[in-house]
Amino acid sequence: MNIGIILNHLSFSELNYRVISEINRYVQTTTDGISILCDNISNRLIEPSCAVVDTALAPSITEGVLIAFDLSGALTLRRAYCPAKKLLFVWNLEWIYGNLGYNTLYETLTDKNIKLITRNEAYARVIENLVGRKPEYLLEEFTMEKINEICRAE
Repeated sequence: MNIGIILNHLSFSELNYRVISEINRYVQTTTDGISILCDNISNRLIEPSCAVVDTALAPSITEGVLIAFDLSGALTLRRAYCPAKKLLFVWNLEWIYGNLGYNTLYETLTDKNIKLITRNEAYARVIENLVGRKPEYLLEEFTMEKINEICRAE
């Protein structure tokens, strides 16, 4: 399976550390094709053991899955007109503090082509109260094995 993981950058953040560490662990035991898609590839926190490409290549993931972790990545998912499965793993609720318009937020979080995953019940409740959609999955930690389970279930 081809897996495209959308990150804003590769520099220091808890999300990047956990995701890249998980990718590096996973690629040791799989033949899945994994790519990180990001806008800013400078200042890498740790070196990923996979391809790193620009987000403009998201539509090239025609078989497999695209995974985003924030609303910026989710907008990339929405613009990627391809048959790949699309997952939004809501890592943080950063949009609460931003100035993203409600219509964009609503359209993104209710997009039926994107499956929602949250880290906990509190995040799931916030999303459900805000847009009336309950996330399909709850995963406390990001693991590639869990992502594969979700993709097989879809």
